[in-house]
Amino acid sequence: TLIEKSLSDRVHNCTQCGLSMDRDWNAAINILRLGLQSVGTGGRGSPAL
Repeated sequence: TLIEKSLSDRVHNCTQCGLSMDRDWNAAINILRLGLQSVGTGGRGSPAL
């Protein structure tokens, strides 16, 4: 579920599961998943960083 945030909101705190994540880190994960899906890995697993 997308939750509206202003640019000054830097951390997301999920009220359902309790996850707390920096918005830039979350954006990087989302971009990585999209990239992995586009090359056919389906975004499964964790790549070595």
